Amino acid sequence: MTYDLLLPEENEAELAEAAKALNITPIFLYPFKDKNEIVKKKAQLQKQNIAAYVGAYVVPKSAGDLKRAAKMWLSADFLAVINPGELARLAVSNPRFDAIFRVPFVYGRDSFEYRHSNLNVVLANLAAKDKVSYGIDFSYFLENSGNSLAKLLGREMQNVRLCRRKTRILIASMAQNVWQLRLPENLSAVARVLGLNSPQSKAAVSSAFQNIIELKEKRRSGKLVRPGVELVD
Repeated sequence: MTYDLLLPEENEAELAEAAKALNITPIFLYPFKDKNEIVKKKAQLQKQNIAAYVGAYVVPKSAGDLKRAAKMWLSADFLAVINPGELARLAVSNPRFDAIFRVPFVYGRDSFEYRHSNLNVVLANLAAKDKVSYGIDFSYFLENSGNSLAKLLGREMQNVRLCRRKTRILIASMAQNVWQLRLPENLSAVARVLGLNSPQSKAAVSSAFQNIIELKEKRRSGKLVRPGVELVD
């Protein structure tokens, strides 16, 4: 089973239908402010017979934004930080976030020996310790071109190298409409170009997402004491 993160603009039915045709299980992300909005949206989609997971994302401007968003972690099927900027360390240090996306900047110069990718070994280790996945946003590539795109690709490649042996890596289209959707095989191919091997690139659109969702469901059920320790009947 493959998954993709989508950012609907009141076009959930259209996106869900297109995702189904591509054999994708959609995870809708919204800029919600509290868990009540998540519950309301889940009920709305269920009433419309739209099969999809519902999550939330935050584009933080301050540490307070991250703190408030983290309160939605249990209600959201997936909780993401997009474009953390200077707050990347706080984002990867909070185990309530499932993933961070758009980590690299597209401005500034790189040095001869190191790309300024807004991630380093310390942050990659923190992400691994707190089980925060590193996310690759395919739409970020579509928004850039020329030198900016080349710089972004190089920085993402460096971040993948920093994370691939320790931190779970995801790739998603972050589509807002059906024309931005991509086949899971195409996203996996992009992940391989960026440095993942074949099993890792396949997991980046399938089991990596599934593990996050299943862990969240276990936490909500009350059977999970902590990772690796569960209550049994």
